[in-house]
Amino acid sequence: MWKGDAQRQSEHAGPAMVADVRLRVLTYNIRSGTDMLGRPRLNEQAVVMRGTAADLVLLQEVSSREQAERLGNLVNLPYVAFGAARTTGRGEFGNALLCRWPLEDVENHAVAAGWALSLRFKCDRASLG
Repeated sequence: MWKGDAQRQSEHAGPAMVADVRLRVLTYNIRSGTDMLGRPRLNEQAVVMRGTAADLVLLQEVSSREQAERLGNLVNLPYVAFGAARTTGRGEFGNALLCRWPLEDVENHAVAAGWALSLRFKCDRASLG
């Protein structure tokens, strides 16, 4: 938790800061919505995510944009960003963000040249409205 005082905020040249904001973040490799034996477990994974009360969920191994949107609906995190790491016979496969607040200026970048599976998301601004 960041607690800023008025003097420090007035000296800051960047965007306005919000004092006493807590952001609960969860990272989760959902293995395309399956367990270690390949059995479908997307609904169970959604229960785990809801139980954390996360504001922002960072997902790895998401089998499609539609899967990310379905999870967003299941866990009541309506703002979804998906970044394809590769295309398979079934479509796109990659990483996703699920967020309680709108996401703006989300970009998908390869982290290492020549390794297309390695991605990161850049979130320049998130509206905490």
